[in-house]
Amino acid sequence: MEPPQAWVITAVMGYGHQRAVHPFRDIARDGIISLESDPEASPAERRLWKQLLAMYEWLSRLKRLPLLGRLLFKQLDWLLYIPPMDPVQNRARPSPQVRLLSWLVSKGLCGGILSRLRKTPLPVLTSFYASAIAADLGGFPRVFVVICDADLSRA
Repeated sequence: MEPPQAWVITAVMGYGHQRAVHPFRDIARDGIISLESDPEASPAERRLWKQLLAMYEWLSRLKRLPLLGRLLFKQLDWLLYIPPMDPVQNRARPSPQVRLLSWLVSKGLCGGILSRLRKTPLPVLTSFYASAIAADLGGFPRVFVVICDADLSRA
């Protein structure tokens, strides 16, 4: 009997995201796919990934600067903030972060991976929220996110 298959997607942003999907390598269709180096991504999408990663790394390094660094990193934290779960409050509306990511997806972010997913409908298992949101926006019904250690404090 053949093992089940899924699209297994990660992001190369340190090792946290890669570590989270490594146990699923045996069910990964075409191996574990890294968003920023996906062969189906257009050159424009690859440039966008590089720019986003460079900006994130730059802001992360700036955190060490006494006043300006902390202020800029607070902006990054705001951008990545996930509010705590509240069973009473309805959070069905997209957050500013999801709206920004939705706009980036409409501009081509994750376009290569969405194109690949459409060719063979399988469950999507990802360790990066961008690909999960893109797959959801793309209408894929079975999207699973493994929260990596790097995002655990946000989630």
